[in-house]
Amino acid sequence: MLGARAAGYATVPDNFDAQHIAHTRRIGRPIDLAHAFAGPGQVPFHDRYTVNWTRNHTDAYLVHNWKPVARWADIDSRAALDRVRVAARRVKHLRYRKIHIVVHHEPENDTAVAAARKGAGTPAAYRRMWRIVREIFDEEQCTNAVFGMAYMNYPKWDSIVADLWPGEEYVDWVWCNLYGSAHRPDPAENLDHFTTLRNASGIGVGKPLGVIEWGIHSAGRSAAVDYIDAATKLLDTEAADEVKAWMVFDSPGAHDEGGLRLAFDDHGNAHPEKLAAYRRFTAHRRFRCHVQ
Repeated sequence: MLGARAAGYATVPDNFDAQHIAHTRRIGRPIDLAHAFAGPGQVPFHDRYTVNWTRNHTDAYLVHNWKPVARWADIDSRAALDRVRVAARRVKHLRYRKIHIVVHHEPENDTAVAAARKGAGTPAAYRRMWRIVREIFDEEQCTNAVFGMAYMNYPKWDSIVADLWPGEEYVDWVWCNLYGSAHRPDPAENLDHFTTLRNASGIGVGKPLGVIEWGIHSAGRSAAVDYIDAATKLLDTEAADEVKAWMVFDSPGAHDEGGLRLAFDDHGNAHPEKLAAYRRFTAHRRFRCHVQ
């Protein structure tokens, strides 16, 4: 499946629905997955635009990253528990569609691994938060939610990847980032880094694997094209066989001015060659034949 997080294009209305429709026009084909976010204090489908997308695009799934609480131990508060119930009921209301829920994505750099460090909490608190969320969704008989665990796939945090794993019984999909940079210029090596770590840790083996965010930053204009072209070549290898979904991050990120948008370079200058490279990626035979 092919997907995207699309945002930050000034020529398009600044809402989820319009930005993702514009993305499909930009790349010349529909997408199978659209990527939404809800932060602490929010719930999935907190605006009508994500609901519109889900109702109007019956051939696509919504992948919704959601942070139920800012501090994982706060999941016990009445407000947090009520919020999780509201979330479960909203997803259940869309029972004719499968909704991918990713609970507090990329937790590694939010983890307080030492008493002196502030953060969202310990790995144990993270696992407990996950369990409570799943239990409430089950209590609400929300059977159309597909739960995913998303890792940063950044070597600095390798030592806590296994500690953060919520448990085989709670996770349906395993997701990872596949960002490139001047220091990580090979998507095949970046994918192998995660799958090797996952297998060595014994977590999520045999579960569907997806790339939840990918792109390249801080590497120059030609390197951006090279990274996407290398990802296209990766699709021809056995290593890509187990990757069931690729969601590009066609949106401003935390890196430099221009972010990670496909139509622009790191500094916000138009980059048609980069977009053309991505269109070549989407034309690969691994993806459904949806070319417009």
